[in-house]
Amino acid sequence: MYIVAKLIKWKDNLFVFLFLSLCELNSTMKNRVNKLIFSILTTSSICFGQTTHIDFHEQVDHSVQRLEVISGSFSDKFHSTQKPYSREYVLQLAEEVENNYPVQLERVDLKNNRFIREMYWNYLPDSKQWESFSTLFVGRNIYRRKGDLLAFNGDDYSIQASPIFHFGGGMEQLPDGSFESQFINTRGAEIKGTLNKKLSFFSRFTENQQTNLRFVRDYMGYSNGAPYLGFVKWIGGDTVRKAIDFIDARGVLMFKPFKNTTFLFGHDKNFVGAGYRSMILSDFSAPYLQLKTTINVGKIQYTTIFAQLANLQARNSVAFNQLIPPKYMTFHRISGNVRKNIQVGIFEKVIFGERPIGFDFNYLNPVIFYRFVEGFLGSPDNVLVGSDFKWIIEKKATLYGQFVLDELKLSEFKADGWWAKKFSYQVGARYFDFLGISNLDILAEYNRARPFMYSHFSTFSNAVHYNLPMAHPLGANFGEFIVQVKYQPIQKLNFEGIFMTYMKGLDDGIANYGGNILRSNSSFRVRDFGNYVGQGVETQVQFWRGRASYMLKNNLFFDIEVGRRKQTTPWFGQENTDFYLNSGIRLNIMPRNYLL
Repeated sequence: MYIVAKLIKWKDNLFVFLFLSLCELNSTMKNRVNKLIFSILTTSSICFGQTTHIDFHEQVDHSVQRLEVISGSFSDKFHSTQKPYSREYVLQLAEEVENNYPVQLERVDLKNNRFIREMYWNYLPDSKQWESFSTLFVGRNIYRRKGDLLAFNGDDYSIQASPIFHFGGGMEQLPDGSFESQFINTRGAEIKGTLNKKLSFFSRFTENQQTNLRFVRDYMGYSNGAPYLGFVKWIGGDTVRKAIDFIDARGVLMFKPFKNTTFLFGHDKNFVGAGYRSMILSDFSAPYLQLKTTINVGKIQYTTIFAQLANLQARNSVAFNQLIPPKYMTFHRISGNVRKNIQVGIFEKVIFGERPIGFDFNYLNPVIFYRFVEGFLGSPDNVLVGSDFKWIIEKKATLYGQFVLDELKLSEFKADGWWAKKFSYQVGARYFDFLGISNLDILAEYNRARPFMYSHFSTFSNAVHYNLPMAHPLGANFGEFIVQVKYQPIQKLNFEGIFMTYMKGLDDGIANYGGNILRSNSSFRVRDFGNYVGQGVETQVQFWRGRASYMLKNNLFFDIEVGRRKQTTPWFGQENTDFYLNSGIRLNIMPRNYLL
């Protein structure tokens, strides 16, 4: 293999070996990778530029949605149906729309664009960076820029560092009428920058303690995983209230060897789709090691992801010093602006594991149909294929959707309720400036997944990472409807209201009705035909939540949130209602959305 690698150009050699070094390879290979990385960072001189990416930021995401609709067209430089975004390209979109459609931008939109310039100032020419300077600066570099505690920049580098915190508390009323206090205590920092116009990086670290609402604790008990997180510890060993202590970290390196090609390597998440939820790849599970390539050619964007996941279900021991068995994912997606206001994507994902060699080299080919490869290997893996679209209508609304197919056997697909008739879909719409009210925007979305969707006969091939679904949080065997209302009367004040209702079929004891994607779809399956969405122990949930956020300074928010959740299980005649009220202050971090 070493001889073969020598024959490959260094650009390909770097990223293949970077990924394989963390996929069960021997120490000799790892040493070669380390030497290769060092030589690239210190001697390479062919890179054209670089850009750091945006950690999931709801306010920036919503601004991108509005800018696209105002312009009536999609950007060719990045596709908003795939996140995280590039900071540079978001800034370019804001500048282009402001220059070309100044009359159509509301006052709040203009101020949101200014906020984007203040945050991503290092991608502006020197003549436009004046907006980012702070009046609170101390010395030469401390709070010199509004969005950064420390900012250093020169001809061949740019480095920014900022603190992170989230302090908050509240109260929850449980179904029995009793009350429980809630708290969150997050401290951390992030650093990002560019070096020598060859490399960009982003790193974030937080140390956290927090309690969880009752329904979140129920979800943790059901899945044996913590939503959005990886490894957590119970504070004081309390497995009832489930107050948790955990570290959350992200870190990526980005290379841009060609004008239209970007490589990303590190631990992070992805989100694919235009909706509130994703039916193929979301940010609900823990961060994972990945090598991602994004290529933009004209109106086409092509993305490949090679990732290593964690299979907690196959862990041989509960001891914390035991290696968690790895599993792997490959994903590729091609999307294109078929018209200036219509964007269509086609994707394919395969999840696999239990290979003596670790990552299977057959899936390293980024331009092959993975279903062919999987069949060539004997069909041991789980392949999902699908498509998505986004359509801007009359510069007022967007219509979007997603369809994912997990199994296709034509001889059985037409049969009534065949168990492996596994597919999910999403359809939704956003309407902007509803009822003629500036910055009053609404979203309506319906999601549905058939029984046994995303599951497989092995824990190494189900669509699960760290015991959490990699797509929709509800897994399978459900139908869900979401309405979201966002209102921004002034730039610093945001209101959000969400109503969600869903119906989901749960398992009854060991009887497998296809709702729990962590279970093998070949074990204790109730029937092969006659399956339908909601079968099993039908559970109905209605959830509404309201949140008000006021930005005191750049990325410093004060939040108040109130919510009510009602769960009904007619099978057992049960009805549980939770009510909560929380508030807090946060800097450079977004709140997690526990919409379960």
